Amino acid sequence: MNQYLLEAPSQSAQPVKYPSPGRFLVSLAILTFLAEMVAMVVLYRPQIPDYASYSLLDGFIMIALILPGLYFLQLKPLLKQTRERTRAEQALRTSEGQLRQANELLERFFFSIDTLIAYVDRDFNFIQVNETYARAGGHPPEFFTGRNHFDLYPDEENQAIFRRVVETGEPFSVFEKPFEYAEYPERGVTYWDWSLQPVKGQNGTVEGAVLSMVDVTDRKHAEDKLARQNEELREISKAERRQRQLAEGLVQATMAVNESLELDQVLGSILEQIRKAIPFGGADIILLDGKSVRVTASLGFEGYPEAIPALERIHACDNFALIQQVRSSLQPVVIDSVRTHPGWKLISGLEWVRSYVAVPLVFGGEVIGIINLNSQLPAAFTQKAVDRLVAFAAPAALALHNARLYEAESTARRVAETLSDAAQALTQTLDLDQVIDTLLDHVHGIVQADTAGVTLLEDEAGPAVRALHGYGQWAARENLPRLPMGDPAGSLTHRLISGRKSLIIPHATSWPAPEARPHPDEIRYWLVVPILASDKVIGFVELGKSGEEAISPENVRWVEALAGQAAIAIQNAWLFEQVRSSRERLQSLARGLVEVQERERYHIARELHDEAGQVLSTLKISLGRLEQEPDCPQRVHQRLGELKGLADGVLEELHRLARDLRPVALDHLGLVAALEQVVKNLNSEQLSVQFKVVGFEELRLSQDVTTSLYRIVQEALTNVVRYAQARNVGILLEWSMDKVKVFVEDDGVGFEPGRVEEGDHLGLIGMRERAEMLGGSLTIESAPGMGTSVIVEVPDVDSDPYRG
Repeated sequence: MNQYLLEAPSQSAQPVKYPSPGRFLVSLAILTFLAEMVAMVVLYRPQIPDYASYSLLDGFIMIALILPGLYFLQLKPLLKQTRERTRAEQALRTSEGQLRQANELLERFFFSIDTLIAYVDRDFNFIQVNETYARAGGHPPEFFTGRNHFDLYPDEENQAIFRRVVETGEPFSVFEKPFEYAEYPERGVTYWDWSLQPVKGQNGTVEGAVLSMVDVTDRKHAEDKLARQNEELREISKAERRQRQLAEGLVQATMAVNESLELDQVLGSILEQIRKAIPFGGADIILLDGKSVRVTASLGFEGYPEAIPALERIHACDNFALIQQVRSSLQPVVIDSVRTHPGWKLISGLEWVRSYVAVPLVFGGEVIGIINLNSQLPAAFTQKAVDRLVAFAAPAALALHNARLYEAESTARRVAETLSDAAQALTQTLDLDQVIDTLLDHVHGIVQADTAGVTLLEDEAGPAVRALHGYGQWAARENLPRLPMGDPAGSLTHRLISGRKSLIIPHATSWPAPEARPHPDEIRYWLVVPILASDKVIGFVELGKSGEEAISPENVRWVEALAGQAAIAIQNAWLFEQVRSSRERLQSLARGLVEVQERERYHIARELHDEAGQVLSTLKISLGRLEQEPDCPQRVHQRLGELKGLADGVLEELHRLARDLRPVALDHLGLVAALEQVVKNLNSEQLSVQFKVVGFEELRLSQDVTTSLYRIVQEALTNVVRYAQARNVGILLEWSMDKVKVFVEDDGVGFEPGRVEEGDHLGLIGMRERAEMLGGSLTIESAPGMGTSVIVEVPDVDSDPYRG
């Protein structure tokens, strides 16, 4: 290797450059020519007659000019180059000494280092290798000299790397590259960090390469072992973390069960803990209630909105073979691929499901619910996942059981409150429609039906539907489906009247009259509860449900209890309607009687005014004529005057009676003018009557209102004159907001209204009946010694501001 290092050119030992002969001759000729020219110029001026002196002087001038030129142009550069050559030779000798020293150090390093080093030519033939390289190859160093590297260790990849280094002159390094010795297979795979450095000649071409290699097999094995140990530790840590999460999840699930009885909250918390322990796409917990199935909690379906309707519906248990399998076996069911499983039922919105696991929630040896996990990946649920899910099933089952007990207790309390509220509400009204609406509202508060109605057997004509309500999506429907009850002799009505028991019609196939089946696709369940009063069916409460959830026996009992409470209210409402109807008939009769009385009074007043008044006027005129006859005796004349005065009195009394029976002003001028005439006639020194009108500037009341108010005020003033011993009376007639109010107040002796109303006082009774016939009211306020106030308030729906 020293041979190649010594042959490397030294950068300080550059060759000495000498002036060329041609250049020297040209320089000498130029100097001689210039010197001759200068000498000729100098010798031209002085006159030197002696040729010898002339020549001698010419020679001196030539020498004086040529010698300095030769010194500066040739001798001085030559001396400089000689000195540089001497220094260069000395530096070369010094460099060669250092190079030999460096070669010795390098050779010692080359043969003593643990790194494998090989020097190859550009054809990859070994020139020299160190002891370490030879020892690794199992041969002495001289074995490799002259041999080709890839003849001994063939490798196409490495050969391509070597060739690229030689062609590009770029070094190459690689770490932990595997290698197997063909001669020593027992060594197995070894790992090397190696680099290939190109060696370039003076012209820059690559003449060879130095290969240095370090055996890192032990380090690689140690790193691999450490990596395996770290991986094992990570797996152990992951397993421990999963176990801790599972334990924490179970603790949280147990705490959720103990902290709350709200089913949605508890099951939602359990699903959250399951998601931390088991990856899934969607999860739900279903509750088995008889033959129906409903989802009580779900998680993970937020990204699948099309699946939400399926989760909200109530399904029949018979439609799902896997649920029946879990229910009967009490064991989990795992499906790695739902597409190939015969028991899988595809539900709209769950087409993305690929694998599925179901774990039963068992309490008291009975499956009360199921935890379902779905995944988008096939075979997503391992046995470990199933075991973890089974661990969560216990608190979930306990939560379901506790929630069912809590729900039962809450439902019982709610039903009791509903029954109490219904009893109170039903007793607060006597309106039949309001009673029926109250009954249906409270029934819907207990039983979440889609339709509810009440049919009453009011007479022999048959059942009459008094109310039919829809709820939820059925509320906006115009034509609600109902139960065709038929006439009393019909099959369904006859069964209800004769049996006096509730009927549940679960499907259309069980309908008693096939030709009258009502929309089986819309309403799946019907409940008909008879309304019993004194062991007699007076009507029915009918409920319709369109979902899969059946009507439970508890619901039937609650509806029966509400129907029993409503029966008394319905009977009372019927009685009230009869009483009200009778009262309305009585009021109608009374109104007719009053109208007859008013017509009769009007007729009598006209008769008195017209017939009797005319007769008396004729009699008075005849008496006056007799009185004017000249032959009339004085005694007869006096008697005629008395008769004439008596006729005037009778005529005046007839006019007063006619006014009292039917004042003319009431018909022609209205209520205000009639009352003003009454007040005018009633004013005297013993009694002062004040009358004030508000709001009647251009208003004329209807005939009925005018007559009734006039009679009420007339009767009130009559009572004042007869009983009050009053000195002052005030009358206020006011119209506002389509109501007419009349106030009659006096400062008389007063009385106790309770005692008077209990007695037989037809005047007060007539006044009140007149006010009530108009849809108004009459109030009497009085006390002994405090005067009396009569307040009348009636509506005036027929008033005309443009009449009269």
